[in-house]
Amino acid sequence: MVDRWGRRRWWLAAAVSGVVLLAGCAPAASGPAAASGSVSRVSAAGGTTAPALPDCTGGMLPTVTAGTITVGTGSPGMSPWYVGGSPDSGEGLESAVAYAVAQALGYGRDRVAWVVVDRGQAAAGAARAFDVDLDQFTAPDAGTATADYSTGYFSVTDTLVTRQTGAAPVSAAALSGMALGAVAGTDSVTGVQLTGADPAVFADQQQALAALAAGTVTGVLLPTPAALAAAAADPGLRLVGQVPSDPMTQPEQFKVLLPKGSALTGCVSAAVDRLRVEGTLEQLAGQWVDPLVPALH
Repeated sequence: MVDRWGRRRWWLAAAVSGVVLLAGCAPAASGPAAASGSVSRVSAAGGTTAPALPDCTGGMLPTVTAGTITVGTGSPGMSPWYVGGSPDSGEGLESAVAYAVAQALGYGRDRVAWVVVDRGQAAAGAARAFDVDLDQFTAPDAGTATADYSTGYFSVTDTLVTRQTGAAPVSAAALSGMALGAVAGTDSVTGVQLTGADPAVFADQQQALAALAAGTVTGVLLPTPAALAAAAADPGLRLVGQVPSDPMTQPEQFKVLLPKGSALTGCVSAAVDRLRVEGTLEQLAGQWVDPLVPALH
């Protein structure tokens, strides 16, 4: 399993010491996430008991439909974020996280509704018929002018992509002798430098993958979600594995999108923070993402 959170201990420490987490809002683990087998609840880090948020009464939030939390996402959902042909299956990282967040807020599986929401319209603030939207959204910590965002529920690592032909490196140390490429303006450039290699920098992902196909480079480092999508589109690509990242750099995060000015933003962030401290987010990433792109050590 990738040490997704441990290598950024400063961020977890902030969640434990400086963020107010939900306590009284979450029912026991016998709810929907536990019933689906996708979430295993553990005690909060260090045995901490977090105070309840006064405006996050379990199951009684000011949602679009009273008594129900409505989750939006695009269609069709892509693996490993949504698996099983329907986003409400509870399978896939984002489906499982959605149910875990709902559970932490006091909404059992039978009180979670799903709607199709265009990703671009949600980010632009043009769609609002949902409470939360999980669709591989990343955003600045301060959010944007058109949407609110929770704290992060998935840390975006970098994955090495090669062609299927030839032997693949079996360790991170082996990368230093490879001709590696990355896309300008991404954390992947730093990721290549951390391997000891001097990256060939390309203007965009298409150029980087074209160079890989031409043999100009022997591998390309891409953000893991982009690497997964590229491999799904091109069977000739191999996902070698996730590479170590700079432990002092805050990673890009998947975040829950909410309509701008939503009264739920603070509660959803608190639910996400609790799931992080409990280890649930790490477990779900290990269940749905890491088997497809194991860590290179």
